[in-house]
Amino acid sequence: MSVEIGIASGVGFSCLHLLFRTLFSRLTFITSSNFSTLYPDQSGSLSADLPDGIKVFRLPTSIVFTNAYRIKDTLLNTVRVYSSGAQVVEDVKVEDRLWSEDGERQIAKMRLEAGIRVTEPCPRLQIVVLDFDSVAYIDVTGLQALKEAKRKLRLFAGEGLEGRFVGLNGGVRG
Repeated sequence: MSVEIGIASGVGFSCLHLLFRTLFSRLTFITSSNFSTLYPDQSGSLSADLPDGIKVFRLPTSIVFTNAYRIKDTLLNTVRVYSSGAQVVEDVKVEDRLWSEDGERQIAKMRLEAGIRVTEPCPRLQIVVLDFDSVAYIDVTGLQALKEAKRKLRLFAGEGLEGRFVGLNGGVRG
């Protein structure tokens, strides 16, 4: 085997590794129990007891076309499992509806899988915090996914929902 083949194999492996690492990156849901582990420098100065209605997420890597919609879906599903939304009163008869109620059943199923009893009331979502500390780059698909997540979160929680971005570095800000 020649040196060129070895170098080409190494470059190919590195590209595949980067692609799969980005593709299968996981959004981290910050809770009171894992706050001090994920933010050891902050655990002494801030209360690790997060208030109800505030959901904090840590983004693992750059948001690009390979992982944007996976991150968005994980964010939305986690919010729906651990929060309650705004009470929307529908004045449409069941037989006149053009939509199904599968979403509520899916949320109930996800809550059972997460160990939350369906009868337990979840706190109403007020603020969503996204930690961009590990994000070096966001492409157009990532921006579109964040914009769509914002729209769906506002539909779920109401217009009073606040979004906070923390840990933005220069490449993401500008």
